Formats: sequence, structure tokens, C-alpha cells
Amino acid sequence: MKKAAMLVAVVMAVGAFGVPSVDAGAVVAPKGGGHGFLKGAVAVDGPAHRHRYRSLGKVRRVASGHRVTFNVLDRRGRAPATADAPEVYVTSLDGREWLTAPLNNGTVTGELPAGDYVVQVYVVTPDDGGVRSTTLVYLSRYSVRRDGVLVLDARAARPVSAEVADRPDARVLTGSAAIVQRIGAETINMASMDLPNAHLTPVDDAPGLALQLHAKLTRDGAESGSPYLFDLARQFDGVPSDPVLRAHTRDLAAVRTRHTAPGPNSCAGGHSGVDWGTGVVFLPYAPVGNLPVTRTEYFTPGLNWRFSEGVTTTGCDWENQPPEVTQRARTFPRPGAYTATWNNAPFGPAPGLFRWNPEGDAGSEPDIQVPMLASWGTHAYLARYVPYLTGGTTLYDERGEVVAATNHPGDGNVLTTPRTGRHRLVVDARHRAPWTELSSSQRVTWSFDAPGTAMTAFPLPVVRYDTTLDDHNRARAGTVQPVALAVEQMTPDGRGTAPAKVEALTLSVSTDDGATWKDVGLRRDGDRWLARIPSPASGHVSFRSAARTVEGTSVDQTLVHAYGVR
Repeated sequence: MKKAAMLVAVVMAVGAFGVPSVDAGAVVAPKGGGHGFLKGAVAVDGPAHRHRYRSLGKVRRVASGHRVTFNVLDRRGRAPATADAPEVYVTSLDGREWLTAPLNNGTVTGELPAGDYVVQVYVVTPDDGGVRSTTLVYLSRYSVRRDGVLVLDARAARPVSAEVADRPDARVLTGSAAIVQRIGAETINMASMDLPNAHLTPVDDAPGLALQLHAKLTRDGAESGSPYLFDLARQFDGVPSDPVLRAHTRDLAAVRTRHTAPGPNSCAGGHSGVDWGTGVVFLPYAPVGNLPVTRTEYFTPGLNWRFSEGVTTTGCDWENQPPEVTQRARTFPRPGAYTATWNNAPFGPAPGLFRWNPEGDAGSEPDIQVPMLASWGTHAYLARYVPYLTGGTTLYDERGEVVAATNHPGDGNVLTTPRTGRHRLVVDARHRAPWTELSSSQRVTWSFDAPGTAMTAFPLPVVRYDTTLDDHNRARAGTVQPVALAVEQMTPDGRGTAPAKVEALTLSVSTDDGATWKDVGLRRDGDRWLARIPSPASGHVSFRSAARTVEGTSVDQTLVHAYGVR
């Protein structure tokens, strides 16, 4: 699991034509910020796009080279200021050359080898009908066979937008438009823009050419207070002459979504986007607001949606108050009614992985990966990115001697020598966040036979809890609270979770913050176990559970302050 990262293209001009000095897949995504969570679009890179860009240096004069001038016009037919159109991008269709040329007031001249290229430029029109708009001028094929002049004219562009036919008050709040095209042997993301106020020029058809359009609409385009949110998405074959995404509510998944409050001073915002399978997932941001919030969120069905939601203090000051973030993926198979809940306690460990790693910290995946603040059906960022979670991870051998230790609970890169025999892995975590008293401390212990092979991913099963609480994650005093338990672990490919094969499972509860414990009976229901827990008059309920899988791995979990009582 990797932290979602902003992919910002840093451009290095070399002579007239050079290349962006970035790793592959660096699609420009505006509005950067810290903590990997921000107001704006984020782009999560995919493995197919790594090492895409190459540093070519100066373009040498060759017998087949030709002098080309690019002239750019904005949507008002004027040469843009340099800041409004900084560079033009040129990519050979065979994927060998990825070039950029710095523009000076809308013009640049340089020499290109003979060949066929994709040419694109982003042009800002400062006053486009009272707003600041961005136009993508995109040529899917430009042949260089002689010296010439190419005019990149934004006046031919059409608005890129979305609308809901039966909800005329819905307006685009944000979104993304991306173009993919066949370059060499791969179909990859070539360009992207944020919505609204985006325009796109007509694009001739080409192999693999598609427009991936995603828009978020709220009432009157408001950032806060809207009773609904529309997430509309579609991949068009080719680029339509009218790039507008249209929908009816009857054709959408209507998800009644509760954004519950983990504490009295909490605020949330989220990113969502579609994994189209082309390597880069664009995740536009939409605010939720001060918690709790319940609203209907509409989604285009049949797509692979990816979500994240961050929680911080009231007002959602992401820049100065790092959030705690959970993530999930979901597909809505067909139109109709669904439900969803975010920030729902208990917040405990999610299924993790363990491996012996001979490369240590040299840029490799962590040896231990256990998200420690996940709710039912979600995952969370690793401990090293959560400043409110402290503690550590310790590995013991069968003699009880320390093999390795980290100062991150559930995360680390220190295990360098494969071992065999029975081992015990212990994670201790203390949670102190300004917006919640939940999950104040956790201790998770696994006992397993070490795989003995370097870089062999070994699943770490966990017990997960599901229960319905009020909008502030509290049970009602004097009632009996139903709780469902499930033992889950990572799938062999490491990309998902599945029920573990369990030989035994027990549960104890505490109403005095772990000072004393009382066993609770469990009733098995398929892959889940059901319990009924009496609520005390006030305070919190804590859990301790223990499970053993048929493979011989055991897990013992203590979660103090699983949920509150009102």
C-alpha cells in the first residue's frame, strides 16, 4: 500500500526542445498540497507508467530534422502571456521521444526529427466570459516532414462539463478530464484538466484514443451545504465533439451516505475517482463539512470507484492540521438504492502483510504493513503518515529474543535476514487526536511460523468489527448493542482481502478502559460471528479478541475505546 501522492511535472528546458525531468506517469494535477491530502485533484500513479519519461538532452541536428514554429492563441484569439501558456508538449507516436518546449508569449521555434507526434498545450484565458478558463489544444497526430508553422488555436474548443437532466440545480463543483492514446505499444494517459471552466479542442481519431470524464455536481455548485453529491463518469471512445457528460438520476446508484463523527470537533472531506485500468487514477476532491453529515451521493454504476476520506478538526484546515485518512474501493453493479457509512467506529487494524526484506530501507516496500485505524470495509494510511498514532512494532523469535523493532506501529523496514521457526510480532499503538477519544490504545500480537524466504509476503489476519452506532459513534446506554466480527486477511496477490479460515474465535469486553474483562458469547453466521454487548451507563466499550487460523497463525487484539456510550 502506498500513500496517495500528488504527481507534479517539473519541466526542464534543454535547448529549444527538452523533456520533463520526472518519472513516468507524471500527469500534471493542479492545486498541490502537503500530507498527501488536499483540496484539489490528486493523481495516483500506476505501474504501467513508471520510467516513461527519458532525459534526451538537446535535440541534435540530423539530416531528417525540420524547423518547426508553434504559435498559440487563447480562446479570445490572442497570443497568451507566457505564464498562461508556459510550454508545448510533443510526444512521438512510437514513444521514443517525450519533449517540451518553453513558450515565450505564445510562440517557440525549434528543430524536430521527421516523424509523427502528439502535440498539446494548456492555454489559460484570464477573462473568458468573466471566469478564468483552461483550454487543452490536443493534436492526436502531427506529421513532421518539412519545415513548417503550426497554430494551436484555442478558439475552436468546446466546454467540458456535465449535467443531470432532471436536476437543473446541479452544477459542476469539480472533476477531471483525461485523454488516453496509444503511444508505442501501450495506451496511456497523455493529458488531464480540472473542471470546471475547462475546454477542449476537436481531436481527430487515433488508435486507443479515449476521453475519460469525471464530474462532481452539487446544488448550485456549492462547496458546502448541498444535500446531494453527483459523481458522474464515463469513458468515451475517441473524443466527442460535444464533451459533455449527461445523466438522469434514474440511471444512477443512489447511495444514502452517513459521514459520522468520531468526536465533537471533526470535519471531513474526500476524494473519489474511477480506476479505468490505464494506470493513473484521478481523484477530485469534494468537501463533506463539519461532522456528522448525511446526504445522498449518486454514482455512475458499473465502474471501479476508488474513495478516500480524511478527518481533521472543525473547518477542515488540511494545510495546518494533517488528517487521518481511510480508503475503500467499491463498484455499484446497477442503478438503484445503496447505503454507505464513513468514519464508523470501531477503528482498529486492517489485514496486513509481513515479509523478510534483504533490501531494508533502500526504496523497497515495508516489511510490515498493518493499517491501524481502519473501520469496517476500509483501509487506512500506514502509521508513519499518521502523527496522532505513536508506539512501535517488535518481532520476537521462539526464544523470546528481539529480532527487530521499529518506532512505527504496524509499519517498518528493518528485517533483513530470512528466519524460520515460531515468531511473535507485537504492535503497540497509542492514539491521541484532537477530534476523537476513540481507539485510545491498541495492542495486536501475531504468532506464526516465519516463512524463511526473502520478500515472501505473509498475510497477517485481523479481527474486524461492524456495528451500527449513532452519528457520533455512540451506543445508547442501557441497551444491548449488536456487533458482528469477521477474521480477514490479504489475498495472495496482496490487492484485496478475504475471510480467513478460522479454527477458533473469542471476544471479551471491558467498560472500565481495559482494567477488567468479561467474556461474550459468539454465534457463527457464515463468515461472521455475532455478539450482543450490554451498554454501560456512560463511558466507552473496549474489545479484546483472539483468533486462530487453520494455517496455524494466531492473532490477539486489544482495542481500548472501541466506541462511546450516550
